[in-house]
Amino acid sequence: MSGARRILLSRYSVAVLASLLALIIRFLLVPVLGYEAPLLVFIMPVMFAAWYGGLGPGLFATGLSALVGTYFFVQPLFTLGVTGIENGVRIAIFLTEGVMISYLNQALITSKERTERTALALQESEENYRLLVESVQDYAIFMLDTDGKITTWNAGAERVSGYSTFEVVGRHFSLLFPPEVVEQDQAERKLEIATTEGQYQEQGWRRRKNGSLFWADIVLSALRDRHGNLQGFSKVMRDITDRKTAANALQTSEDRFRQALLNAPLAIMLHTEDGEVALVNHAWTEISGYSLEDIPTLEIWTEKAYGDRKEEVRATILSQYPLTQRKAMGEYTITTSTGESRIWDFHAAPISPLLDDRRLVAVTAIDITGRKQAEAEILNLNRELQRQLVESQTLLEVIPIGVGIAKDPQCEKIQVNSTLAQMLAIAPTENASLSAPEGERPTNFKVCQNNLELPPEELPLQRAAADGVEVQDYEVEVVWNDGTTLTLLEYAAPLLDEQGQTRGSIGAFLDITQRKQSEERLRKALKDLSDVKFALDQAAILAITDAQGTITEVNDKFCQISKFSREELIGQNHRLINSGYHPKEFFRRLWATITQGEVWHGEIKNRAKDGTYYWVDTTIVPFQDESGSPFQHLAVRFDVTARKQAEEWLTQEKIANELERKRLRTLLDLLPVGVGIADASGEVLELNAAIRAIWGESAPRNRSVAEYGEYKGWWVKTGERLTADDWALARVVGQGETVINEEVDIETFDGQRKTILNSAVPIRNELGEIISAVAVNVDITRRKQVEESLRRTAQRLETLQQIDRAILQATSSEAIAHSALRRLNQVIAYQQAAVVLFNFETNEAQVLAGQVDSTPAGSIIPITSFSSLEGFRYREAVRYIEDLSTMLQRPPILEYQFGQGTRSVLIVALLVEGELFGDLYLLASEPAAFNAEERIIAQEIANQLAVAIQQARLREQLQRYASELEQRVDARTAELQEANEALQAFAYSVSHDLRAPLRSMEGLGTILLEDYSDCLDENGQEYAQRIIEAAQEMDTLILALLDYSRLSRADIQLQALNLNAVVAEVITHLQADIHAKHAQVIVEPALPNVMGHYITLSQILTNLLTNALKFTQQNRQPQVHVWAEERVDETGEWVRLWVEDNGIGIEPRFQEQIFQVFERLHSAETYPGTGIGLAIVRKGAERMGGRVGVESQADQGSRFWMELRKAPA
Repeated sequence: MSGARRILLSRYSVAVLASLLALIIRFLLVPVLGYEAPLLVFIMPVMFAAWYGGLGPGLFATGLSALVGTYFFVQPLFTLGVTGIENGVRIAIFLTEGVMISYLNQALITSKERTERTALALQESEENYRLLVESVQDYAIFMLDTDGKITTWNAGAERVSGYSTFEVVGRHFSLLFPPEVVEQDQAERKLEIATTEGQYQEQGWRRRKNGSLFWADIVLSALRDRHGNLQGFSKVMRDITDRKTAANALQTSEDRFRQALLNAPLAIMLHTEDGEVALVNHAWTEISGYSLEDIPTLEIWTEKAYGDRKEEVRATILSQYPLTQRKAMGEYTITTSTGESRIWDFHAAPISPLLDDRRLVAVTAIDITGRKQAEAEILNLNRELQRQLVESQTLLEVIPIGVGIAKDPQCEKIQVNSTLAQMLAIAPTENASLSAPEGERPTNFKVCQNNLELPPEELPLQRAAADGVEVQDYEVEVVWNDGTTLTLLEYAAPLLDEQGQTRGSIGAFLDITQRKQSEERLRKALKDLSDVKFALDQAAILAITDAQGTITEVNDKFCQISKFSREELIGQNHRLINSGYHPKEFFRRLWATITQGEVWHGEIKNRAKDGTYYWVDTTIVPFQDESGSPFQHLAVRFDVTARKQAEEWLTQEKIANELERKRLRTLLDLLPVGVGIADASGEVLELNAAIRAIWGESAPRNRSVAEYGEYKGWWVKTGERLTADDWALARVVGQGETVINEEVDIETFDGQRKTILNSAVPIRNELGEIISAVAVNVDITRRKQVEESLRRTAQRLETLQQIDRAILQATSSEAIAHSALRRLNQVIAYQQAAVVLFNFETNEAQVLAGQVDSTPAGSIIPITSFSSLEGFRYREAVRYIEDLSTMLQRPPILEYQFGQGTRSVLIVALLVEGELFGDLYLLASEPAAFNAEERIIAQEIANQLAVAIQQARLREQLQRYASELEQRVDARTAELQEANEALQAFAYSVSHDLRAPLRSMEGLGTILLEDYSDCLDENGQEYAQRIIEAAQEMDTLILALLDYSRLSRADIQLQALNLNAVVAEVITHLQADIHAKHAQVIVEPALPNVMGHYITLSQILTNLLTNALKFTQQNRQPQVHVWAEERVDETGEWVRLWVEDNGIGIEPRFQEQIFQVFERLHSAETYPGTGIGLAIVRKGAERMGGRVGVESQADQGSRFWMELRKAPA
């Protein structure tokens, strides 16, 4: 095995071992974490494998960890299937993170390898330097005379340039320069710089003897004797072309990495842990609307994105630092620049520190707004569906109304629910229509009205269907063959199709037989009650009170026995006749009873108006309103002897018991659940209507527990038959158990199979003895059927989601097609399938996956093998051929399949934005093999497959475009960098070249005045003096330009500075000007320390103080005040240094202009200067991360300020 293969094998082995180690760790953490965050631990092997082996091992570890984690820790366990959107999203996020980590680590490994190559080149270069020092072979070291001619030439110079000693000695050293440099006289300018400054260093192109160019590092030093006289020059030159090439390559790699981050599809932000934002990629800006200019710091980002929650979010972010490893920051709702709310899932990871040792953090954000909205919508839909199912099931289970549905306009087929079937004494599956053909209609009853049989066309359902109108409140009598009758109240309405045509009818049937009987009984009872009232009024003492006990009505008997008149009693309460015999507790119990709506009965001793006492047997009956609250009481009293009192008491007790029994029976019949009541021995006393509807009208009332075996039931879980003692009612009576919601499969007494919830509870007396038991049956057959239907639907949706995930995980079009076909076979049975793409420009078709003929996948075949070109134009989206044998003309592909035994063909178009670009073929050997549901599933998969394939093709095209754009950007960047370097060199050279003639002008003017002043008249001397002053002013201006240029290019390192010391040193240097101006300079003590650059800060203060001394009126003493104040804003702590003067002031309209280069508000004669001083002040402050400004009015002095960061304590 080769070394490369061994390395590759070791990388993938590490991925496998890391994944297995993570699996072991996750098993160990199960007691702590349970099965929450199932894939959290598996991110570690992905990161380690990607760090160790790069992209391939990282992706391998991602896939392996996803499979292992899903199998062992994602519900349901020990299967690769996933239930629930939450688990699916977790796996998708894990796979996305794994892919991103793998790609980022691969990029880092590539960058590291390039860096190592560069470092190797630099190391080699340094080794050459060491050899050069030792052997002077790799350095060109030679001497020049004062004119720049070569006087010595070492072996290193011969090797570097190709010139021998005899060829160069005595010649000007410019022979090593490229021709364009020689033409610009740069060689002479370099000698002048070395002469003036003592040494000149540069890097640049040089030319060998053979004409080739090399990049050289050059040090040119002036050689002087001990008296300072120039003796010549020494020049050390080294060829560093390789190092230059490596540095350019490293810069190119870094630029590419930055472009990869900017163009990444995931929102990415790079920021330092102290809050400075270094990068915001395009995806971040596109989603949030904020660019790097909008959110330069984390503080501004949190303020814009989180509003009132900014402090809370900022505290959460800061609590995570210092960050040592990748970490999930959580889900947050942000506000975009347009005011839209989005939900982002944030993750953060540390990156290598910057040059200033600040730690850099990479933050990725996944926009999960759509997912959250989809989850909420699905949850609401599930809740609504569950609610509707429960309501429908409950309605069907408890509704006491019969329902009949005619499914045809002639009403020859009427389907009824169990309630109506019970009413008509037919099976629910039997046709209940009297309009049905002979032999199909029921014959055990007829329908009459007013004792006359109704023809079928006059029946409510038939009339509603025939006339298209509603039939309401229609009473009929159902007369059975044995003469028994049933009275029904009917309501019927037509059922209409999409075109408004009658397709049947629906009707509701209410059994009002008992109501009719009750109405008759009520009529008779009202008459009896009237008679009783008359008799009662004649025999009893009656009083009616309101809810508060105030008497509102009394009869004559009450007045007679109490000796009070009716006027004296009405408006009073019964305290008027209280004898004081009974304790207060007696009346409290009485009121507690009647207030609860219960009847009170008892004996009361009262006192008449004349002081005599009498006993009455009293019954107080509360009358309740619709809410169940008493609104008045009827008190019935009898003045009786002891015997009469005993007899009356027995009579009232029997009446009360009978009334309670009637109430109980009525309540049981109204309950929507089946209820049975048994005594302590197990004899069944009552079965309500609902339980008879469940078990059948022939359900027996067993006399003992032993007879419970007549009821057939089986345990749902085991399928075992229930014995008589297993029934809940038997266990309650025999053992005193309380049984709640036992699920039992039963067979009713009319032969139906149902599932019920069986419950039973005991009823005990005051001693705790069981005196009765109640059993409750709830028919859940329909609910079980709905649950089974939902389970099958969920299973189908899960399989479809697996297909979607498999498609999304694939990268190429071929992989997407293969994955879709492999998963599609799990939900649709077929023998052969294929995905075919069409190219209508070349009239060719490519079999992307599967087979449609003898050629393998990937083959290119003529498009006419599938259909004519005209057929593609007018074909439908889904084409289903139930049997190929019935097709008269078959295209070549279908002809081939027919010969191979194919009979059913399902062809689904692959469409994107309505454009056809391919087909999904499903082939089966049986005719009519694909039902409607399978065709819908195939179309759903085809739609998803079309989008995925189109996205894969667009992604490949985008990668090609990105590669071309990257090459163009690299070329343009190199051109701009070269132009910038040339511009800087030009500006620097011009500044130096201008000073040479100025010094000559100044020197010659001085000589002219000193040595030849007697030869010049007064005007000549003045002109000579003006020349000298102009040269000096020009030299000052050039030096200022050099300072400004150096300030722009200098490498500034900030450090903590003592502001008191800097100000004091600047004032010391300006003491001569201060004394000359007789100025007063006041500096406040204890100035704060700041972060700055010493030389730059000194130069800024010198310029500000010089201006304060200069720009004053001639008759006014300059007064300068220097002080500082500390400020805090959203970006941190600042120190603002003020320099205030009493000078001429500045109008507001000029206050921004004065900080520009060469901007002057006064002539040079009035106030001398270069016009660059304040420009240097602003540039210097900006280079130190600060800012400057001015507050002033004309003739009122000026207050210049500069803000710098406060130094840490």
